[in-house]
This record gives sequence, structure tokens and C-alpha cells, in this order.
Amino acid sequence: MTQTAGPAIDVLAFQGLSIAAGVTLDLTGRNAVLLVSFGDATIAGAIHADGGGGAPNSTAAGASGPGGNYSCGGSAGASSGDGHTSGGGGGGASANGGIGAGGVGGTGGAAGAAFGAPATSPLRGGCPGGNSGSWACTSSGGGGGGAVQVSAKGALVVTGTITASGGNGGTSNCTAAGCAPGPNKTYGGGGGGGGSGGAIVVEGSSVTTAGAVLVSNGGAGGDPTPTLQELGKGGAAGTASTAAGGAGTGYVNDGCGADNESGGGGGGAYGYAQTNVWSAWATYSCSTTLSPVPVCNAAHSACLCVDDSNCSTGACVNADGQCTGTCSGGTGARDGTDCRTLTAAP
Repeated sequence: MTQTAGPAIDVLAFQGLSIAAGVTLDLTGRNAVLLVSFGDATIAGAIHADGGGGAPNSTAAGASGPGGNYSCGGSAGASSGDGHTSGGGGGGASANGGIGAGGVGGTGGAAGAAFGAPATSPLRGGCPGGNSGSWACTSSGGGGGGAVQVSAKGALVVTGTITASGGNGGTSNCTAAGCAPGPNKTYGGGGGGGGSGGAIVVEGSSVTTAGAVLVSNGGAGGDPTPTLQELGKGGAAGTASTAAGGAGTGYVNDGCGADNESGGGGGGAYGYAQTNVWSAWATYSCSTTLSPVPVCNAAHSACLCVDDSNCSTGACVNADGQCTGTCSGGTGARDGTDCRTLTAAP
């Protein structure tokens, strides 16, 4: 299914849907995923639509989850873009990603910006983090989290886990010779930026999520080479609603700076998680020529009269507190529209 300003959606439709405890559904591919149940749905197992982690010695970001990395533009974490040991920027989603740290004379990658609109409409996933600088080796950014929606016409009960988290930035594993003054006597590489979280939407005529885990966290920024003494660290992932990714740390010196000052990647921002209950935003009205216009009952299954003139008996019963006009029917027996019932003459 196509959508405006968002990736295509793979729609998987079922008469009823149950994912049992202990069962895991891993979603992959380019398109967002919509699971539709025309009856009730129960998710006691796990659904995963996560982005993949970045890698050392690579310029290819981790694979984004289904529906992720869609027209990210400035929401993708920027790569360091220099030949130094700097970190990549984290991807943005509901907030900005984290800035990649500079390292040994370099400049870290810029943070990805927040989306201009929530990822739940259109349904889209998160954005990848940027690559580190290329000295010693390049570490790639993590992929953006995917986008998954579960919609039930009936009741939806979620007691399991649904995740659409971004991938962690790649952590460096290499060293390179140079004018390394110490303490390592060699230079390591910077870390990649974390991918941002994607989108989770659950909806039904009623929705129960007690005990459920709905997670669209960002990915953490990658670290500089951990086998060396390094002062820099990757930025923290955004793990709460509208939380930005943390900035990577590093220590910038010009030229042949200390060789323990490589930069960590920025963390990815938190994505989106949303619950919709049909009745919460559905509207109901009574289509009639009567005046004044009757109102719906609480169950939206009947139209209640609001004045004596609405009733064939000429007497409205105000049993539901609905009357806006004259109700002279007292508290006696009433019909389904709150009018006094007709009594047969002897």
C-alpha cells in the first residue's frame, strides 16, 4: 500500500491474530509493516523491527528496519568527513541525534535533526547514524529502527514485546601508525553514530498493554578502539519519549595530538510509540429530521429523544439525563428511545 510522504506499507491481513508467548516475529525489508486483524488480536510473544548495528572497517551503515531510512536527508547522522579519528553523528527522529565528537585534530559528524512530523502518520522508521573519520579505519553508523503497526477491529491485548529500535554505531577495532606521542604509541579509530528509533503503533476497539514492552529506542554511539587507552566514549541512546541522543566525547588537539583522544559517535534519538483506541476518536451522531435533534446513547446503539415533541407518545422520559427540552414522561416505563411506553386502552 502506498502512502504520501512515507515508504510503502506491506499489509498482512488476518481474520484473527495471535502471537503466542515464546514466538518471535522478525520483520525485515524496505517497507513498513501493518498487521491487520478483522477480529481480536493478542501479542504475547515478540515482534522485532530493529535496525542493524554499524561495523568497524566499513562505510556501509547497518541495515535499517522495515520502513526505515526513508528520505532522511538532514535527519540522518552526518559522517565525520575527515581523515582523523572523529565520531559520526547520531540519527534524529522524535528529537535530534547526538553530535559525534572530534578526535585528534578532526571534526565530529553533525547530529541528525528531528522529523518535521511524527513517524506514526505517515508510518515511517528511523534514520541511520553517520560514519567515523577514516584515519586508522572507518566505523559505520547504525541503521534506523523500522516501522510496525498492529491494528485490530476488535480488542487488542499486548503482553509481550514490540521493538523498533535503532542500531548501535560501530565501535572501532583498528590502529594506525603516525606521530603518536602516547600513551598508546599508536592511533585508534573513532566510533560510528547510532541510528534513531523507528515507530510502533498499536490500535483496536480497546487496547490493553499492561506488562507489555513497546520500545523504539535510539542506538548508542560507537566507541573508539577499546583495546587502547581512550578518553572518548560513544553518546548515550535516546531511550524515552522525545529523548535526544547523547553527544559523543573526545578530546581535540591540532596535528599530532595525544593518541588517546579519538572521538565517540553520537547516540541516536528515540523514535515513536503510540496507542490508538477507536472509540477515543470516533464520532457519532443521529441522522434525523426531528427537532430538536436526538442524541446517541452511551453505547452508540440508539438515538435518545431529548424533548416531548420527539416522542410518538408525546412524553419523553429523562432516564438518561439527556433531555434538552421538555420531558413530561416522569420515571415510569420507557422504550428504547426514552419515550413513555404506550398503554393499550381496555
